[in-house]
Formats: sequence, structure tokens, C-alpha cells
Amino acid sequence: MELPDREAARNWLIERQMSRRNLTAAGASYLRGKRYLAEKGKWGGDRVSGAAGASGQNVHLLSQHSNAESATQKRLAEEFRVNARTIRRDAEVAAAVDALAQSWGEAARPLILSGDARLTRQQVARMAQLPVEEQKRQFQAFQEAGRWPTVPRPAKRTLPLDAEPASLARALWDHLGPHQAGLVYHHLAGLMRG
Repeated sequence: MELPDREAARNWLIERQMSRRNLTAAGASYLRGKRYLAEKGKWGGDRVSGAAGASGQNVHLLSQHSNAESATQKRLAEEFRVNARTIRRDAEVAAAVDALAQSWGEAARPLILSGDARLTRQQVARMAQLPVEEQKRQFQAFQEAGRWPTVPRPAKRTLPLDAEPASLARALWDHLGPHQAGLVYHHLAGLMRG
């Protein structure tokens, strides 16, 4: 079979794989994500400073890039008959699976995508964020025991309640953001008056 270029070959392979009856949901998600990751960057705006419509400002480049990514999400969502947010989440899963396959070896990709690993999307994403040594330790423990060790969840941020008022106020501001911190201030002022 003759195809015009590498992109056409990739799209043909993904389309063919998506039509398989035994494709798992994780496998379909991965393929959609890989397609989006491959296509999202190639439709950028005009980055030549003297061209019509190019202002030379990064703000316009970022908005053009964002618009191109959004258009790619919408186009692929229509093609695969899913929501545009699903395409974005699929891209995150595909990137996480590829990162784990890079640290664990190529045997990890089919293990995750077939469902044999019994990992959720969230667990795959959390594992991909772990240091490489910890990823390898987790995979080795799975191979030895036949089940995954507990995947650590991100630590919850806590406020230093025993700190001096200025550092407590800063921590509260950083934790809540300006709007919520303002509401807390309003309620504290009411409590102090009462």
C-alpha cells in the first residue's frame, strides 16, 4: 500500500487499530491521545515577524497556538465521536503511558493498555509523575508480587497553624487564593466584632 507521507501512514494505522473489535477502552484512549499529540503542534500560526498578521508579540503566538490546539481537539472529537475534553485527557494518558514505557521498557505499554495491569487513568498519571527510580521499583514489585504496591497520592497541603500570624496569613493566601482569602478575612472580621 502506498501512502503519501508518514502522517498519512500513522493515521491509517490508528484508524485500522480503532476498528478492531478486541481493542480495550484504554487502548482506544491511547490511540486517540497519540493522534492528538502528533497533530496538535503542526498547525501553529505565522511566526515570521514581518508577515501579515504577525505582531512579533508572544501573546499572539500563544493564542494562535491555543486556537490551533482547540481546533485539533474539536476536529478529532468529531472524527472519533467523543467530547473534546476526552481527546485532551486521552493525550495526557498517552503521554503518561509513553513515559512509563520509557522507564519500564516496551513490555509495559501492552501490559497497561490491555488492562492486565489493572491501573486506572489516575494511577497511570500519578506513576508517570514519580521519579524514574520509584517507577522502576513499582514495576519490579508488580512483576514479583503480581499486584501493584500502593501508588502514593500527592501529599495534601496543610496550613502551619502553629506559625506566627504573618506566615500563617501568607500560607492561607497561597493556599486559598485572593478571593477565598478575602472571604475568610471578611468572616474573621465579623467574628472579631462579635
